[in-house]
Amino acid sequence: MVPIREVAKWRSYVNIAATTGRSLGGPIGGFLADTIGWRWSFLIQCPPTLLALILVSQKLHIVINESPCKQSHLSKLKRIDFLGCITLCICIVCGLLVLDLGGTRMPWTEPLLLTLLGVAVAAGVCFILVEAYWAKEPVFPLRLLRNRDVLTSYVGLGCVSGAQMAITDHASVTAAGAHLMPSVMGNALGGLLTGHIIHRTGHYHPLLLLSALSSLTAYTLLYLRWHGHTNLLESLYIIPGGFGNGIALSAFFVSLTSGVEPEEMAIASSGLYLSSNVGMLVGLSVADCIMRRGLDTGLRIALEGWHKGGGMGMGRREIIRRAGSDVEFVRGLQGELGRVVRGVWVGSLGKTHVVSIVGALMALVAACCVREHRL
Repeated sequence: MVPIREVAKWRSYVNIAATTGRSLGGPIGGFLADTIGWRWSFLIQCPPTLLALILVSQKLHIVINESPCKQSHLSKLKRIDFLGCITLCICIVCGLLVLDLGGTRMPWTEPLLLTLLGVAVAAGVCFILVEAYWAKEPVFPLRLLRNRDVLTSYVGLGCVSGAQMAITDHASVTAAGAHLMPSVMGNALGGLLTGHIIHRTGHYHPLLLLSALSSLTAYTLLYLRWHGHTNLLESLYIIPGGFGNGIALSAFFVSLTSGVEPEEMAIASSGLYLSSNVGMLVGLSVADCIMRRGLDTGLRIALEGWHKGGGMGMGRREIIRRAGSDVEFVRGLQGELGRVVRGVWVGSLGKTHVVSIVGALMALVAACCVREHRL
């Protein structure tokens, strides 16, 4: 719809809106749930959704190249890869449920979780076989994954997204949204700067390297400096992470679209969004696993010999369980018990920043492997 040099500029506008929405959604949703009820968190989305549908139907005009030979509706339906769609959906849904439920709502050895994992793997294998040997017009051509531009874009953006979301682990919905608010400034600046530079120069590879290095710098500072008490300047370490994420969202999209044929752009772009969302869930799940393991081990050692008392009436096992699931419980503990539990909690949280550092390093490797095309 627009020249490829213009893509990054328009993508930056979309990314600013999306990131701002994600950051504001938590605080606004929490406020609505606390005041007029959680249902309004969903109902309030209806008017802007209807407005978007109206605007798209009235303002978006796409020219479709019709086939010279007329086809019946039945013949068009036969071209759709229904089996591929079904197996891909089952694989994605079951896989995401495993990542979302595992370690938080149920242990990893839970039979239901193992069943979901088995279904996800089986559906994934079926999808590959269908796309490779059965479907005449695959819903996702596997040859795209042999395209270096596609693969590096998927891996790079997935790692950047996972690294950013890992820092919100063990925060409430409201706190997570507020925690990401400073990164919105960096995200907006990074996206706008990327659009301007690519539009003027046609180069995007150096920007991808800058994106990964900026994110790596931010998460390294978090790991080294965030230890429970931070001043105003130290709380802004997250901004370079948002700056890197803003660059990545635009530059990886340009990298992807510059390396595929026009007819493959839609499905390749949808895969890019999927990789970003999967990266977010993987980052959160791994960070949560590290956090819980650190809390369990650290509190067992720190509370060795602790018995019910201290006015709380709780034993060591109950304290460990609640500390791993309720941030407000940790904040509300008083005296020596509060000091010990918060010390272990902050130390365990600091270890989760390693997930963000690893994600940024993987994004840097992916950025190094990107081939730059002439725009």
